[in-house]
Amino acid sequence: MKIPLSWISQYTNISPVLSELGAKKLGHLYSIHTAEIDGIEEVGLEDKVVIAKVVSTRPHPDSDHLNLVELDCGSLGARNIVCGAENVRTAKYVAVALVGAKLGAQRDFEIKSSKIRGEVSEGMICSEDELGLQEERAPGIMQLEKHFSEELLQSKLGSSFYTLEVSIPGNGTESYSFPLKDTVFEIDNKFITNRPDLFSAEGNAREFGAIFSLPFKPYAGKLPEISRKLFVKIDSPNVLSYELISVENIQTGTSPFGIDQMLRKAGISPKYDLVDITNSVMTELGQPMHAFDADKVVGNIIVRQALSGETLLALDSKEYTLTSKDIVIADSEKVLAIAGVIGGMSSAVSETTKHVYFESACFDPVSIRLTSQRLAVRTDSSMRFEKSLDPTLASRALPRVFDLLKFLGKEGKNFGSFSYLDQAKVRDITISIDLAFVEKKLGLRISKERTEEILQRLGFEVSFVGDTFSVKVPSWRASKDISIKEDLVEELGRINGYEQVPDTPITGPFSIAEKNTDIELRDCINA
Repeated sequence: MKIPLSWISQYTNISPVLSELGAKKLGHLYSIHTAEIDGIEEVGLEDKVVIAKVVSTRPHPDSDHLNLVELDCGSLGARNIVCGAENVRTAKYVAVALVGAKLGAQRDFEIKSSKIRGEVSEGMICSEDELGLQEERAPGIMQLEKHFSEELLQSKLGSSFYTLEVSIPGNGTESYSFPLKDTVFEIDNKFITNRPDLFSAEGNAREFGAIFSLPFKPYAGKLPEISRKLFVKIDSPNVLSYELISVENIQTGTSPFGIDQMLRKAGISPKYDLVDITNSVMTELGQPMHAFDADKVVGNIIVRQALSGETLLALDSKEYTLTSKDIVIADSEKVLAIAGVIGGMSSAVSETTKHVYFESACFDPVSIRLTSQRLAVRTDSSMRFEKSLDPTLASRALPRVFDLLKFLGKEGKNFGSFSYLDQAKVRDITISIDLAFVEKKLGLRISKERTEEILQRLGFEVSFVGDTFSVKVPSWRASKDISIKEDLVEELGRINGYEQVPDTPITGPFSIAEKNTDIELRDCINA
């Protein structure tokens, strides 16, 4: 799983720590305290890719498809470039890799001055894929004025392209801006099997805050006024929570550059903006979501067990045959989606969608895992559902949908909602523990103040009576992870630092075990 540190910074300001330690040291410390970092990708290290203004273009005298382009690179002066992209003729501002710039994932492609059919080219005007902004081949060069104001670009002529900032909705009422230069951590999923909260930017930000004693601001959005109630039939014991929001009068399109870039950095390919919203919420908060074209739904939504032999043509264009052990989202005529695993083509959002249902839910993790394994379909959603998600997260994540819709200028109207929570399946755990128990297990005494600080930074509620403290486990850790005193000792040990535990040699009398002739005889016969 990939997490851009710029996304982390919405919740806790990790930038000063990153600047002081560097990405490698920061990743090493995170591996020691929380989860192993599989890889570190640093985006935008090349300072010789700069912003330039197109002064003029004219056809190459010895080619019917090349152009001679004069660029204004601000304080760096003018540059003449030979460019084959057709859209350079209409471009106003571009990103140009100057001589000496090194491009590519391994930075092994060096730009050199060259003669192309007799004309000198002093660099290369770049496309999105050449800039490392997308993997697929771009059809032409990147026209910066399509994503940034001309006033801004004019003021930054000659500056590094990667210092440009893009915006997404912030963790609050204001938009959040981040530079294209970024650091992306790839976290090993095996190390966070019991930590569904770590499959999100918010959850990892909480950990960074605890490790480095940084302020942490969790997401706390509010739903707009809802004008009507929706009806959903919950007809499965494997539904822990289910939320559905209806939004009408909405247009589908492509996401703005900021959301596009954040998703790509997280390893997710942008699609339609309504689908990108669900993927953004999943990556930010860890809550899988699904968008249905509501006009393709017949009657009301029904959440039930599948009928043996039912089929679904899924979004991957494959048809799956279901059993009664699979949970499905259906309407009065057909299956719409395999719950928690994959959606169906029959209700897929498209460029013509004008009325959408946004689903946010929590399903039984064992059921989702078995369905995913049997069908050999593993998605970002199923991976998270398998980890025992917090059932209350489904409702907490919904306001983020409206934040993103507002940012896109697609607030819609005539909102409807449905909300269901099986309260009996929400684990309420309080653990009583004392400092002596922690010291016995760790071999290290942690002060009352430090104990309280660590646990509170991780989201636990702590109250002390003498050296004994009562700890209420937060919902996002109670679903599977924290249930006994030893779990709390582990939390204290890893955040405080296992390197703080002193080396204590084993002491006491040792005795050599007597020979057991029966075992020796058995081993001799077996040999």
